[in-house]
Amino acid sequence: MHSPPRMRKPLAVLLLLSFLFILLASCSTLRETYREPKQFEVQNLVNEQGLTLLADTTVEVNKILLVKDENNFGYYVTTVREPEEELVYSNIMTNLSDAPLIYIAVASGDPYIAGVLIQDETILESADAVMLTMSDGTEIEHPLTEQGGAILKGSPEQGSHLVSISVLDSAGSEIFNFKP
Repeated sequence: MHSPPRMRKPLAVLLLLSFLFILLASCSTLRETYREPKQFEVQNLVNEQGLTLLADTTVEVNKILLVKDENNFGYYVTTVREPEEELVYSNIMTNLSDAPLIYIAVASGDPYIAGVLIQDETILESADAVMLTMSDGTEIEHPLTEQGGAILKGSPEQGSHLVSISVLDSAGSEIFNFKP
């Protein structure tokens, strides 16, 4: 026994609508993901913003850039949102000063991240690394770049704060100390 012809058309329409609903639902569930920026994406941002790149490091899918321009020093936190391939960033900057050493850090977070820039040429000639000492006794050390910059990452105890920044020579001896 055959169905009346009128019944096939509504069934076909129902199947087509169901298929379209499933197709649209699957398209709308695309989730944004993030990835670390590629070197050319970082370089484009640096050029567009008129920055000098002093150092960089990676934290998960973020590239942290230590930068300066004519008047400011700080860091950019960058990532790429997919599937749009959109470079997104935030920055924390401070004014440059005449101080021999300047730094910038966020008081909380895991990892703790600080940027340091040695501006004094005499210190920079002998400098090899910088070391942060935190109030909980944690020491975070990192080599300096040729431009005198360093990004330091660590995991001090919650509530710990920066006590001092030491500039070290290649033998590990302290050649300059800064207490914020």
